[in-house]
Amino acid sequence: MIDFAARHRVVLTALGLWLLFSLVFQASAGLRASWGARITGDEPFYLMATHSLLSDGDLDLRDEYRDRSYREFYDHPNPLWHQSEKTADGRELSPHQVGLSVLVLPAYAVAGLDGVKAFLGVIGGLTVAFTFVLALRITGRFREALAGATVFGVSAPIFVFSTQIYPEMPAALLLVAAMTLHAGKDRPGAAAVLASAAAALGLMWLGVKYAPAAAVLAAFAFLRASGPSRVALVALLGIGGAHYIWFHLDTYGALTPYSVNMYYAGDGTASVVDEHFAFGNRLYRLLGLWTDRQFGLLRWAPAFAMGLAGAYFALRRRPAAALPLLLTFAGQLAVAAFFTITMRGWWFPGRQLVVVLPLVGVFIAAALVEWQRAAYLLAGALTAYGAAITVALWRATSALEVTLAVNPFEMEWKPFAGVAGLFPLYTSYGPLTLLLTALWAAALGALLWLAWRTVPPSAAGMTSWLLDRTRLRHALARPGPSVRSSTEGSGIGG
Repeated sequence: MIDFAARHRVVLTALGLWLLFSLVFQASAGLRASWGARITGDEPFYLMATHSLLSDGDLDLRDEYRDRSYREFYDHPNPLWHQSEKTADGRELSPHQVGLSVLVLPAYAVAGLDGVKAFLGVIGGLTVAFTFVLALRITGRFREALAGATVFGVSAPIFVFSTQIYPEMPAALLLVAAMTLHAGKDRPGAAAVLASAAAALGLMWLGVKYAPAAAVLAAFAFLRASGPSRVALVALLGIGGAHYIWFHLDTYGALTPYSVNMYYAGDGTASVVDEHFAFGNRLYRLLGLWTDRQFGLLRWAPAFAMGLAGAYFALRRRPAAALPLLLTFAGQLAVAAFFTITMRGWWFPGRQLVVVLPLVGVFIAAALVEWQRAAYLLAGALTAYGAAITVALWRATSALEVTLAVNPFEMEWKPFAGVAGLFPLYTSYGPLTLLLTALWAAALGALLWLAWRTVPPSAAGMTSWLLDRTRLRHALARPGPSVRSSTEGSGIGG
């Protein structure tokens, strides 16, 4: 009876979060991305492919340009520009993965642009719900899991990207849902293993940049699977991977759609990767993605800083459960820092890391478990400020004072504008930028040091535990608490 009541509470809470945030995120659907158009950047090209699939059954955009059918969703007074060079056989293709275009096709068929944005908002709400469940399974604590998911959901980047026509939020949902399937105590069944394989393949169809997350999902599913399920997993990944390669070679002549982009036209996959990758002059992004005055995540959601300490706590207390999350996060951070040409662009801040922000919500829950009252006071204050930023952004964009993709960081709300000088601006590298960078690095280092002092490494050592491959494989097969124990108070700090 207790187990049933606990599960009932979890299910009702998750459903409530889904409904609540799905409704909240609809408020961002009508906000304009630029002064001249409701959608901009890459968004129109995802919908161009959707329209072409719906009207012609193919991905060739020549007739969409000729007939200007993009006017159904693109309201800029000027014609839509071209992102692609024509292929050798004369086709014009969108230089983006086709997964998102296919995903939103039913919503577009029913209600056009409004339908797509409403549908993506529902996906955003579902992502918040799964963040709660994953945090509950990792920490074993109901209240802290709910708080971590809420911090994630009220942040401005999530509010915006939940209805932006980008693959970020669908990818985040696939990632957090698949990890939730494997974070329970019991060995997953065949359905969960195969769902993880489908999620890994789905991530690749949404974007090549999600390859690290897909690889971790596939590896984690393999380690946790039983013999027959492993065979099915390998077979599904093999068939799906072969189809993925065949489709891209047949459609684009390369392993990615980037080869038809005007900038990369004619380049092979290796050349595209080489042009994207750099290390030395992008090393600053490991901090800049968080602290930049315009595009840094902490500028818009300062409570995310607590995730740094929470990641340590999660790895220290439950290494097997936390390790896949940390590997996924580290992989996507590396992509954002070293493989993305720019961290600044014609989009709302935080785009490069949205896919792994649910994991930050989980880590925040872990920090709340360890630090309790002090953490709740700090998280409460920072989350209230972050939520106020979200509301102020909605008001400023609704009034056309700023737009989402052009200049949201110029919002004049005084509590937001007043602290701008505390953040370095990585468009210039004078003494002030270097000083602020050092201060932020010291502050985040101090946060991690406090976490280390709270739960110092044991004599056995976390590193030696992780290097014990036999023990690690055994733990990965059964990494987390049950739902019953999670609602009875056992957990990461127990």
